[in-house]
Amino acid sequence: SGSANKPTYPIGPNGKPLAPEDLCPEALSAVCTVCNGTEATDENDLGLCDRCDKAFHQHCHRPPVERFGNLEDQWFCESCTAELAKLRGLPVVAGDFAWVKRGAQPP
Repeated sequence: SGSANKPTYPIGPNGKPLAPEDLCPEALSAVCTVCNGTEATDENDLGLCDRCDKAFHQHCHRPPVERFGNLEDQWFCESCTAELAKLRGLPVVAGDFAWVKRGAQPP
């Protein structure tokens, strides 16, 4: 089955999986593109766009991000989502988000 190869992560005190410390080392020095803040919390996480590498807090990004997806997913900021949709000829409206499984390469 496909779940046999799926990585497992330890569960944190909030019941959500914890990412391994080496999953995304650049995230440790990430600075929000909007507010220049570096603090990440469960309520306002700091995520990196997997295309442009810009960092955004959930509440700073426009539109706000409900969640950045699973640990295995890629996340694209609104600007990159719009660019990818245009390159791929996909209809996207403001507020749409695109997630893809890791290993898939954006153009």
